[in-house]
Amino acid sequence: PERIKGIAEVIDTCRRTGVPLHIAHLYGGYDVYPPPPPVLQEAVGKATLQLIDEARAEGLRVTFDVIPYYGWNPMPYLCSLHLTPWLRLLGSREALAKWLRVEDFRRDIREALAAGKWFIRVHINPNTNPRWAENILIVKHRREEYNGKTLDEVARLRGKDPLETLFDLIAEDPDARGATRDYRISEEYVKLFFKHPASMVGVDVAVFDDKYQMRSPPYYMPGINNYAAYPSFISRYVREERLLTLEEAIRKCTSLPAEVYGIRHRGLLREGYYADIVLFNLERLKVAGDLLEPRRYPEGIEYVIVNGEIVVEKGKHMGVRPGRILKRMR
Repeated sequence: PERIKGIAEVIDTCRRTGVPLHIAHLYGGYDVYPPPPPVLQEAVGKATLQLIDEARAEGLRVTFDVIPYYGWNPMPYLCSLHLTPWLRLLGSREALAKWLRVEDFRRDIREALAAGKWFIRVHINPNTNPRWAENILIVKHRREEYNGKTLDEVARLRGKDPLETLFDLIAEDPDARGATRDYRISEEYVKLFFKHPASMVGVDVAVFDDKYQMRSPPYYMPGINNYAAYPSFISRYVREERLLTLEEAIRKCTSLPAEVYGIRHRGLLREGYYADIVLFNLERLKVAGDLLEPRRYPEGIEYVIVNGEIVVEKGKHMGVRPGRILKRMR
């Protein structure tokens, strides 16, 4: 309930000050525990948009952006989320796996985690989410029958609690790979948000090349959105689900953000504007990365032109960098 109060508060600030409001990567106004059926998630989306629609009906300038990819996000190793302090202390994944066979060591970790000694995100934190193990996916393990199952499902198969199961899986395969998801983001309300005329795409990521690799714990790896957020958005909601027309989707990626952020002479194909152009094949547009290797550039992008200069030609980067920092120009 606190998130809906936060949305109402910033709208009231917009009302009092007259300053335009843009809400970055809007989530539903309510978290429902346990994760509810689709009809309830849709109700969450409608209740959230009602606040925004009422504000816009008053004449307030309120817009928002939405993260396009909300599925599983890769993590290089199962041991890298909950056990990073011990992994750093012991010096290797193999050493951690060896020590996880010692019951007293497991007990120490359990007590430290229960005491909140190590930051763990809320959706995969045993202290804050009783269904945390449903948000961890086993992607690659020596026991192939576990691949594609959640930690919760594997724990049920083995007849143990999820944390013990996590210890077991790491002890059996220190290089086991996984993925996480945030159940607070719902497909039902994401679709409602993207249909709204005041919405645009927001990716909430940093920029990495395809060779970036963190070589020490927690081994963070960039996600799908770092490399293919916009192709994911367009291919899914235009080509596959027909939620939006191509023109509506392009507007949410280009001219609407330029208008909201006061970036002049960009975002449209118009005489006198900077030539920032992407030529892509809608039928071939495809996310190439996956949960084992997200660091792949998307398929189907033929040309990218930045400030009138060809940067990508026939899918290949030409090595030029004509981009510049864009500043608000109101």
